[in-house]
Amino acid sequence: MPIRTTEGWTMEMSLLGIYSQFNYTYIGRREQVRQFSGRLNASGSFIIGKGWTAEINGWINTPETIALRYFDWKGTLDAGIQKIFSPKLKARLSIQDIFHTNRSLAILDNPELKSTTTIRTDSRVVLLNLSWSLAIRS
Repeated sequence: MPIRTTEGWTMEMSLLGIYSQFNYTYIGRREQVRQFSGRLNASGSFIIGKGWTAEINGWINTPETIALRYFDWKGTLDAGIQKIFSPKLKARLSIQDIFHTNRSLAILDNPELKSTTTIRTDSRVVLLNLSWSLAIRS
């Protein structure tokens, strides 16, 4: 549910907490992982005036272990600005993953096997959207 912070500023946040437990046997050895992890999502919109609005959105995941692999912090921050020229015409410019932090780093550190895997795509994208409404409103 969005919260109106002050006149012209709306924000929405959600926090997800996770407790997980893994019990397994790996090469004859009993392993157990117990952990808390989480995710924070946040977004905000600001009315600048004269048809202009700005938005900022982001999320962050805490480190977590899934079976043998450890996953590091990850997250992203996006921003955009919109101009309403008329009830029918809107333009929006947005940038995704501004700091290029949306990547996955997995570490496997076991006496029999050591591995580090990084998955990083070019998630920084600039989008320009133009919207023209053909709807007839009464």
